[in-house]
This record gives sequence, structure tokens and C-alpha cells, in this order.
Amino acid sequence: MTKIAIISDLHANIDALNITLKDIEKRNVDKIICLGDLVTKYFYPREVVDAVRQNADLILKGNCDDLVVNNENYRFARAKLGLERIEYLDSLPLQEQIMVNKVLVNLYHSTPESLEEMFNPLQDNSRTSYKDREMLDYRKMFFSSEPQISFVGHTHQDFVGIEKDHKLDLQDKTKTIVLSDKMRAIVNVGSVGENSKLVEKNGDYFTQINSYLTYVIVDDKNLNNGFSVEIIKIPYKDTLKNVYFDMIKLQKEKNAPYSPNDTKKVRDSLLYMGIDETELEKKGR
Repeated sequence: MTKIAIISDLHANIDALNITLKDIEKRNVDKIICLGDLVTKYFYPREVVDAVRQNADLILKGNCDDLVVNNENYRFARAKLGLERIEYLDSLPLQEQIMVNKVLVNLYHSTPESLEEMFNPLQDNSRTSYKDREMLDYRKMFFSSEPQISFVGHTHQDFVGIEKDHKLDLQDKTKTIVLSDKMRAIVNVGSVGENSKLVEKNGDYFTQINSYLTYVIVDDKNLNNGFSVEIIKIPYKDTLKNVYFDMIKLQKEKNAPYSPNDTKKVRDSLLYMGIDETELEKKGR
């Protein structure tokens, strides 16, 4: 019997990672797999890298990990990480294949051929910053035409899609879905650091942080072959408030870089979740 937790897109958010690891711990998993993007966006890259190294059995490289390794403009993250951790991120594999109860499982961050390519059937590219790109053919998310399951991250939006009649059929992700050794499917595990969605406001579209984080549990209990896939949602609103207050504090102390767009996104997301504006103003001073 095998029970695996698959996480992705942590983005230096140690508070979000800690509540996720606590949730995973109570589920008695056999191993943890991380699909990359340990760093950037938030302010605790060193702590996140150390926690993942301590807890995960397999860690893959994401596009943001690769950016910090190869781009010296990421001065904050590189200074926090230090040389040993940067070299560690550089050494991470891009992809792995494993067998889980007779099913071939592909593991990678974004697509088999790129750390940057975007595959997201939940999102219309014409409404996003990716409007100049055509939607990637879902068949490119597999290594061959043989039955297999691909687990990915990168988009921060979770879904389960099963190939039916040469199309990707998106499933009801509120239920536990059983995947067999006779199908091809793609599972996006979402994000531990910042699960999100696209929101329309006055004709414009912007990224909204969700009030929950997601990861996936794979479990083959009581199955002769194949395994169940469950997308786990962790309540995040209260934790995001703490992240925001800490963000403001660090930025005022000049111990962290300031991005007006990122700070506004977190603030607007909290307001969208129903947090009172006066509370944010009072603690954000």
C-alpha cells in the first residue's frame, strides 16, 4: 500500500508550507513529493528550502528555482539562500517517472519539455497576460501514447483531467477520483504557496489569491491496480492575513523587497475574502 502527498509552488511562503506540512502529517503518508518552485514571491526562501529538504522524499526543479540559480538580479533570494542552497536548487532533477500500483506516473513542474510553458485548461489565454500564446495541446503533457498519469504544478490552479475521445475531460475535483492503469490523465496539484484563480472586475481580469491552498493525496488502498487522487484544500484566509502583516512589517523595515503589485494583490485578495479593510489598515501601519 502506498500513500503519497504531492505538493508544488511553495514560493518562499513558510507560513503556508507549515500549515500544509501539519495537514500532511495527520494523514500518515509514506512519502512527500515536491514539484518545484520553492522560491521567489515571498520572503522566506531559506526556511522553505530547508523544510522541504527535511520532509520531502523527492524534489524537482521549478522555473522560479531555475531563475534564482541563473539570474543574479534575484539578489534578495540569493542572499538569503547562500551558495550551498543555490547549488542544491541547481542540482534538482527536472522530471521523474515512477510506478504506483502498476500505473506509470510522470512528475514534472510545468511540461515535459519546458519549465516555463503554460498548460491550463481552466483559463482562457485571451483574458490573461498569455493572450499571445495558443493553448498547449494536452497530448504534449505525456511522454508517449501509452497509459500514464502526469502530475504537474506551475499554474497555481488545481484540476484533474482524464483523456476521453481524444479530449481532456475535466473532472469534479470535489470528489476522490480513481485513476487506473488503462487511462491517460493530467493532475495539477495547485499551489501550497499561493493557490489562485482569474477574476473579472469592470471588464479587466486579474489574479485572485484563493482562501485555500491545495495539494494532492495519491492512495492505492484496497485497489488491485491504479490509485485514488484527492485534491486537499487547506483553509488559508487567516494565515494569509498573517503573511500580509509580516510582509508589510518586513518591507517597512527594509528587510524585504517591495513590489506594489504583489502587495496589492495580497491586500485585494483579503478584501475579496471579506476581511475588514480597517483591520488591514490598522495592522498595516
